[in-house]
Amino acid sequence: MSRSAVSFLLALFLSAFLFVGAGVSGANEAKVILVKGEPAIMKKESSDWNPCKKGAAIDNGDRIKTSKGEVVEISFSEDTVRVIRIREDSDVFIVKRESPYSIELVDGEVLTFLKKLPKGSTFEIKTPAGTCGARGTGWSVTVDELKAIYRSFENAIYVQGLDASGNAIGGELTVRDGWQVIVDKFEKPGELERIAAGDLDKWNEWKSDLLDRLEGLKERGFEAAGAMQNKIQALEERKVGDIRDTRDSDTIDKREETGTSGGSGGGYRLEKT
Repeated sequence: MSRSAVSFLLALFLSAFLFVGAGVSGANEAKVILVKGEPAIMKKESSDWNPCKKGAAIDNGDRIKTSKGEVVEISFSEDTVRVIRIREDSDVFIVKRESPYSIELVDGEVLTFLKKLPKGSTFEIKTPAGTCGARGTGWSVTVDELKAIYRSFENAIYVQGLDASGNAIGGELTVRDGWQVIVDKFEKPGELERIAAGDLDKWNEWKSDLLDRLEGLKERGFEAAGAMQNKIQALEERKVGDIRDTRDSDTIDKREETGTSGGSGGGYRLEKT
């Protein structure tokens, strides 16, 4: 075989490998996995509201609004174990900080189910009243104009109040599973309280439904990803001569309580509109 033919085949091999690899990487993009009603999304650097559809890619700076009876769920990982539910009458910004994604909740309520976060990372929800976050847990945040309620259903979260400039007030408060705390706007967190039975029921109902649905999503997602990985492996193992003959056929545990919340500075993004 001539040198030019070998060069051509090597280039073909690399192109195919990179193309398939890009497909696997793209599967990690945050996306909408459930929509109820007709919620709206405003993409970053846009002033237009458009329908938020199932399967839509979610980017840093996107804003989602839900009205009465509407729901949006977003998955932040390929294996669908990092999911938030934006409930009715909510206004949310999706924010990509260093790692992983975070949420700015202007109004309404968000339920959060997170597993297998990258080592050392924290998922945070920032509100006009305070900020909270955790690693690998389940919790909810409810916001109105004067306060925010942080409820921990599994493991523990940390909560910190914010002043009018968005700077942290005092130290962090650890809220363990089964407890909640109310943070009034521009104040420190209040006293810990037991979560009401109705809120626990709401969480358990959502989690049970979510896990049932995610099992099907995971099977379909892994099937597609597995097929791509098989193609990559086949390409890696194939000899140049084989490519010539066949080229036309074809992946808080618990947050340290001594850590920082990352909730200080910069002020809050937007007043409710």
